Amino acid sequence: RQITITNNNPTESLPEGYTVNFSLPTTGDSFLDNGDDIRIVFNNTFEIDRINTSSFNSPDTTLWFKIQLNISAGGSDNNHWVYYRNSQAISPPEQASNVYDFFDDFNDGIINPLWQQTSTWIESGGIISPLSGAERPVLLLQKNYTGVYVEAMMMPNAAGFQGGILTRAQDSNNFYDYMIETSDRTTIYKR
Repeated sequence: RQITITNNNPTESLPEGYTVNFSLPTTGDSFLDNGDDIRIVFNNTFEIDRINTSSFNSPDTTLWFKIQLNISAGGSDNNHWVYYRNSQAISPPEQASNVYDFFDDFNDGIINPLWQQTSTWIESGGIISPLSGAERPVLLLQKNYTGVYVEAMMMPNAAGFQGGILTRAQDSNNFYDYMIETSDRTTIYKR
């Protein structure tokens, strides 16, 4: 099935590598229940990574992928395709770092080198923690974006470590801080 991607912005193009999503119903005998048969292909020549952020075998499955060419302001493209109905399909390409501009799920034991660290951090099982005894540890990713969606999960640890996300940081005295203070209290600070 052909995917038509329309750029609704009349003044700016969507650059190659921009992440987009689409939804399709994945119920019935046309799809494997685990979604392994659903593939995104560019120009009928090569398969590209895709990430599912919902459920398969659902009336509304959402898949994310990077477009493989620029789409002009107000233009559209129909060079991306979705394929399914392959009952023998196994493990499609779904490397999140090939779909999103930045991704780290803290599951591989290696801290992404894009993170800047003020102290030593360790990651394991989807959780990143400062090494015991670290004073005011900071894990920083400096990227400038406009109109983006950020997803993060945070929780204070048993020792009461508080985590937060800084945004619009200009210097150490001028930023917004979304802070998790306890398991039932979050606060947004403007400094």
